[in-house]
Order: sequence, then structure tokens, then C-alpha cells
Amino acid sequence: MRTIRPWQIFELVPERDAWNRLIQLKLPLRRIHTHDDGSLRLLETAILLAVARATKAQRFFEFGTFCGSTTFNIATNFPDATVFTFDMDEETAKAQSNGWGLEFAELRKQMPLEFTHSPAEQNIKQLHGNSRAYDFSPFADKIDLVLCDGDRAYPEAARDTLSALRMLRENGTIFWHDYNTPVHPDHTKYLNGLSEDFPLWHIADTTLCMYLSNRDLQIKLEQTL
Repeated sequence: MRTIRPWQIFELVPERDAWNRLIQLKLPLRRIHTHDDGSLRLLETAILLAVARATKAQRFFEFGTFCGSTTFNIATNFPDATVFTFDMDEETAKAQSNGWGLEFAELRKQMPLEFTHSPAEQNIKQLHGNSRAYDFSPFADKIDLVLCDGDRAYPEAARDTLSALRMLRENGTIFWHDYNTPVHPDHTKYLNGLSEDFPLWHIADTTLCMYLSNRDLQIKLEQTL
């Protein structure tokens, strides 16, 4: 697993004038509940948006909607894009361990989707189901950028990654969230193993890993090392 600094990602964006490097970010909320807020942090979101800008991404797929914070930020910054966001349905949530699923309905009341009733909502396509059985084949070779931010258990991470690779268009990008965190050791173990077969990058000061298939941007990134 190779490591790079955030500034090296930002250097991939070709525009040099300040006006054309602007992005919009929703200010985060502090949520008080029994479950950790697994949303991307501001730096992580900026990195994802920078790569999307550099690759001219127009079709996004997100595993793990949760409160829709990242979904909202993507759709707001790319108003002409389509953002597919996949989350487990209530039946699947109830089958989860540690009682999480039993609180799914209540958790959704406490944390409504952030993109609801916003201008960004029209570009967002919500999908629900169990990723073990869901048919992702309609997305094959059609997605520019995939964010894997769903189940972090080893077999589930591997399954979502395989689906992401099948979805990816030529020159597409995959991001994984929650790499190298103490609460998800199996997820880190899986990604470290994957890095032996794919050129993965860990972005320092974040929990993001990235697979960048665009050869020109790979070369540009390596030139900053």
C-alpha cells in the first residue's frame, strides 16, 4: 500500500486559477446518538471531489448512504451528474448484529437524509436492498467513480469491491473509506491484500484508499513523489 499526501491529489486538478478550483462543502453537524457518524470528513470529501473533477466524472455510485452527507456533497458539486446511492433496506438492517438493525427505523427518524428537499435531490437515485443478493449488473462499465463505504467486514468488503470493479468505466476511480481504523481491522487487512494486485494509494491524514485507473493521472501522481 503506497501513501501520498492530500496536496498530491489536489495537484491532479488541472485548473490553476482560484475561481475554477472552488468547491462547495456542507458544514458538518454533530450528531448525538449511540452510533458513530461514519461520514467522510471535510478533507476526505475535498479529496474525493478533486479526483472527480480531475477525471471529469459524471456517473457516481456509493455503497452506504447512511445520512446522505457525501451523497449531498457530490450531487451539489456536480449538478449535471447522476449519483446512485445504495443502502440496506429495513429487512436487511434488522438482520444485522449488535442490535443495530432493531434501531434502524428510529435511527432514520433521528438522522433524516440530508439531501431530501434540496436542489441536489433531483440528481440522486436511491437504491435499497441486500448487497449479497442485489443485481448490480445494469451498472457494468457505466460508472466513473465508486465510493465503497458500506459494510467493512472482510467478505462484504471483498464483495462490494468486486461489484465496484465491474461497474467501473475505463479511466474510472474507486475510493474505500475507513482504511486503517482500529474499529475495522478486517477492512484494513482486506485492502492491504488487495494492494498486492492493484495499485492502491492511501491518502495520508485520512482513512481513504484509492484505485486510480486513469493512466495519465497515475503518471502525474507518480511525478509528485
